[in-house]
Amino acid sequence: MTGERRIKAILVMLLVVTSATAQERHPLLVKAIELGAAGSVVAQKCQGLALNPAVTGQLLIAIGLAGLTDQLERITEAEITALAENSISTHWPPERLEEQCSAAAKMTMPNPVKSGETIPLFIQSTK
Repeated sequence: MTGERRIKAILVMLLVVTSATAQERHPLLVKAIELGAAGSVVAQKCQGLALNPAVTGQLLIAIGLAGLTDQLERITEAEITALAENSISTHWPPERLEEQCSAAAKMTMPNPVKSGETIPLFIQSTK
């Protein structure tokens, strides 16, 4: 399994871990939790990488348009932190750190504004 496929599998596992949450929450809210946890993990483990603000912005716009802002505000930092810590302990062993970070740096999502283009999920941070 390639590094990118492994990262995607980890993100799917994050969805499984939050399955009880997923049953109670709109899929956009579940995705916000997953991206928050993934962004936290990548920022902690991959020096210089951070969740792309464009991805976060697009998700927030979609959540707002769906009328889910009040539910988004009920997501706690502790929820995201717990998911991130579980992911780190389960899927980020030190011997695979470089491979995982390299895969994260290559992950993209479809650009909702320009068909056929992609947007990187994680970008180089200026911190």
